[in-house]
Amino acid sequence: MTPEEQKTEDELRQEIVTEYDFDETNDEESINKILDLKKDRYSATNQKKEAQKISDDRGKRKEELKGFLKEAGLDPNTGKKLETEEKKEAPKEPNEQEATLSDRDASYLFGQGYKRTELRYLEKIMKITGKDMDNALQDSSFTTWQKDNDKLITRRGSQLKASRGGGERTKSEQSETTAKMAEDLPEGFEYKPKK
Repeated sequence: MTPEEQKTEDELRQEIVTEYDFDETNDEESINKILDLKKDRYSATNQKKEAQKISDDRGKRKEELKGFLKEAGLDPNTGKKLETEEKKEAPKEPNEQEATLSDRDASYLFGQGYKRTELRYLEKIMKITGKDMDNALQDSSFTTWQKDNDKLITRRGSQLKASRGGGERTKSEQSETTAKMAEDLPEGFEYKPKK
């Protein structure tokens, strides 16, 4: 704090009287107004300084927090884990021979009644688990997917509307229909079929 901020009210009053050449008894109102203005100015500067100090403290705490995050292996800006070169592992390359079905195996499975979507999913299971075809067919993830897929297909099929009959009508059926239509016409109208 500056020396002016540490001054008491009496000292400030005396300073105002000497600075502005006031008579203490006659100009009491003016002295009080100037005193209030000086107090407001000093309190405003004090508030600014306190706000700056708080801001500086926040900045220091923020920097400390960033340091702690770096030590913990986290990105200071996002808070996500940093990948270090030591921890990075090379992705495993799937064995292509085990991960795909041969044409012979695919045709065998088609003969057993498997569909193309089931074969694609079976290949995915083989890639993920690293199992061969026989073990992947018995894997729980494949069998549960297969059951769910079958339920879905039957549910979709049951949503189809019922058939309303089909086939083309014969000439005699068509002529019967046109005759009924001609009978239903009001008087004065006649039915003229297209040729």
